[in-house]
Amino acid sequence: MKRVLISTRMILLFAAALFLSCGAKQQTSEARPSLSIYPASEIEQIEYDLLSYVISGEYVLPPGPKSEIEAATGIDEVSRDSIKLVIETITNGNLDSVDSLRERTFEYLRENDITIDRETFDDFVKKNLKNYRLERKFNFRFGYGLYTPDYDEDWTWEEFYQKFPRFVGTTCVSRVGLNNDRTDALLYIGRQQDWLSGTGVIYHLVKKSGQWVIRSRILQWIS
Repeated sequence: MKRVLISTRMILLFAAALFLSCGAKQQTSEARPSLSIYPASEIEQIEYDLLSYVISGEYVLPPGPKSEIEAATGIDEVSRDSIKLVIETITNGNLDSVDSLRERTFEYLRENDITIDRETFDDFVKKNLKNYRLERKFNFRFGYGLYTPDYDEDWTWEEFYQKFPRFVGTTCVSRVGLNNDRTDALLYIGRQQDWLSGTGVIYHLVKKSGQWVIRSRILQWIS
């Protein structure tokens, strides 16, 4: 298996390019270029499974208070003792220059900060040059929704929480980079609960004895 050393600083450069749809969003409307959205059929189930595994283990919180509808009807909007999660429907990608990224990668190999299969990193970069539409194929033990924010109009977190009263902010995800034998993975998850409350993290996972484990967490941004 061919392995190379990809530095944490290099991953930070990549995350800056990923920082599009789920980051420190502004309260005022800004011009946003139209996105070419690629079909959900190109996303493999293993990608949903790995994203579900990380989100479930890293971001699960206790359930919030019941909404007025739930209090009045006695019916939980999802399932009892679950949390609610909103995932943005478009993957977070659209890098400007994969060639430039690869050139800078080699400059930092000697730093030896983190060991990743080269094919995993290349697959991660290649997949995230485009934006893809997500489907309801995540494997959670709690209810979740898919949400497409309208960045062409002014909106507030107050309006968001009026629409989704018990959801804990929004989550955006990248596609998952994988090596050929599916034992090494790289993915990005961003979480935002308010204008100045959020984080973005790149996760490096490896498969050991048939089980996926998180090997590295690389914080990309915090607001």
